[in-house]
Parts: sequence; structure tokens; C-alpha cells
Amino acid sequence: MRIALTGADGMLGQALMARLADHDLCALTEPSFSLEDREGVLDALAGAAPEWVVHTAAMTNVDGCEQNPTRAYRINAMGTRYVAEACARCGAGLVYISTDFVFGPRRMRRPIEAWETGDPLSAYGLAKWGGERFVEALAPRWIIARTAWLYGEGGTHFVGTILKKAREGLPLRVVNDQTGCPTYARDVAEGVDALLQREAVGWFHLVNTGEATWFELARRTVELAGLDPDGVQPCTSEDVARPAPRPAYSVLSTLTYREATGGDLRPWSDALKDYLTGGAGEERRPSLCPSPP
Repeated sequence: MRIALTGADGMLGQALMARLADHDLCALTEPSFSLEDREGVLDALAGAAPEWVVHTAAMTNVDGCEQNPTRAYRINAMGTRYVAEACARCGAGLVYISTDFVFGPRRMRRPIEAWETGDPLSAYGLAKWGGERFVEALAPRWIIARTAWLYGEGGTHFVGTILKKAREGLPLRVVNDQTGCPTYARDVAEGVDALLQREAVGWFHLVNTGEATWFELARRTVELAGLDPDGVQPCTSEDVARPAPRPAYSVLSTLTYREATGGDLRPWSDALKDYLTGGAGEERRPSLCPSPP
């Protein structure tokens, strides 16, 4: 299968490059591929002539999006529109990687189903929600795959930051009133592969099963690293001033993914242990094919 992958040099992009290595991959990365350049996006994807586009490229700095919402909308919403428009022109399917940030306050504390309507709290969430709307409206066939609390090789993320600070002996106060689904990028790549193999379409949540607060994730990270988990202390969201508001509860239901594939991604604690101990084995890193001019 011919697959074009945007953001191939990012954390999830690298995991997807490894997982999808048996396919005919074309990697699209900055600066030659910019979501702010409509004609460039259209030309690049026309030149790649893919059967599917897996769109991971995005402005992912949540607080940065809040401080510069115009750029967030331009990249995450309008840039995704250009990708969906390109897919319509060449007849390619589109896998759009979205986020739990498209959801806002919950009346009931229960996992959020994939078909539920978004209610974003932040500029980042609103921009990604806009991207979803364009995918649904323009792409000839599509998968909207939401993930959450992502960590993995080749990127900056919460797990790595906590581990670095713990090893340096720095005090750690972590919020204990936000609950979500910690998720390993390699497992998301596995989920995308499973959906492509089954020619699935629709909304799916690609997260490791189970739930945790950021505090619980931090303690488990430190514990698995052989350090003292008592060095991690809980605090509230009000204690940590952040530009962008975060949803208090954004646990994602995996019902539609389970129905499509016959199974779930593994529990988050197992995936975290695998990441921290290197149990996933040597990572496959195929060469990136050049972006079309």
C-alpha cells in the first residue's frame, strides 16, 4: 500500500515509520512540507499519489496554541483542511490523528465514546476539532483516530520530563485532579496499522486501556525506574498555572476500535513498563523517502 505520512519525523511519526515499514512509505516533513502552504500541501500529496494519507503533523504545544491561537487554527484546522482537500483530489483515504482535547467538561464521569460531540476548552482543542470537521466534510474516506497523553521514543513528553527531574533529585508536584489515558506511541502506531489492514472507517480512540491521573502516572514512572515514588507529591490544577485549560476527565472509550479489530491496546501500566525497560526491542527505523518537490 502506498502511504504518505505527514510529520514523519515526530514522535508518533517515527513510531508509524517503523510499524508501517513493509508498505510503500513517503515521508512528508518540514520545511519542505508546511501545513501553512495550501498549494504546497496539494502539490506534495498529488506527487506522492498515495492510497492513504496518515496525517500526524500538527502544532502540539498546548500552551503555545493558547498563546498564539491564530497560528494554531492555521496549522491544525486549516492545514488539515488542505490535506483533506488533497485527498479528495487524488482519491486517497485519510487517517487524521486527533486528541482528547477536543472534549470538554463532562456531566458524567464515564469514558467518552468516539462518536460524541466535542466541546473544546482550549485553542489547541478547538483547532483539532476544526480539523476533524474538515476531514469529515472533504476526505473521500476517513479514520479519525484520537489519542491522549502520548509518550515514546524521539520526542519531548511528560514521562521523559518526570524521569529526568526525578533522576536529578528535583522536587516533583504533579496534578492529581486530571484523569486520562496514558498512551505509548508505538501502541498507537500498532492501532493505526490494524485499522488500515481492516479497511476500517469512522471514529476511533487509540489509547492504552485503563485510566490514571498525572500524579499516578508520575509515581508509576518513577517507581518503574527504580527511584523513590514518595518523591512525587500531589497538587491541584489551581496550584499549577498554565495558559491553556485542561479537561478534568478525558478518559476515552475504545469501543469502536475494539469492534473494528477484535481487541484493545494493552493496559497503560504494561505499556509504560515496556517503554521504560526497553522491552519492545530494537526499533526499526526505515529510511525516509524524500518529500515530493
